[in-house]
Amino acid sequence: MKTSTKIALGVSTTLVAGVITSAIVADKIITKVKKVQNRKKVKKFVDDKLNGNAFVGDMVDRLSDKDIESLINIGKKIGEGQEQLSTYGESVKNATCQAKDKVGSVIKQIKIKY
Repeated sequence: MKTSTKIALGVSTTLVAGVITSAIVADKIITKVKKVQNRKKVKKFVDDKLNGNAFVGDMVDRLSDKDIESLINIGKKIGEGQEQLSTYGESVKNATCQAKDKVGSVIKQIKIKY
């Protein structure tokens, strides 16, 4: 085997190993950044909604990353539920207005007859 072939093979192997290592490290960095962002979201929630309650803030600091992720998921589900409730509430409001209008028209018809 020629020396140039050996060098090319070595460089290629090193390059592939570097790309694989970079992909693995990038995935770990992305995961770590997500975990830090989630923790900051929960801390911000505590600061905004609970007036920076020190006891709850300390609890957030002691929670595991998995617990923080669970809290984030619960928050997302609550948000989705609120959206559905507002949609239902709007439907109920419209139905109530329609019923009120119908009752009003029936009352007017009754008044006209009598």
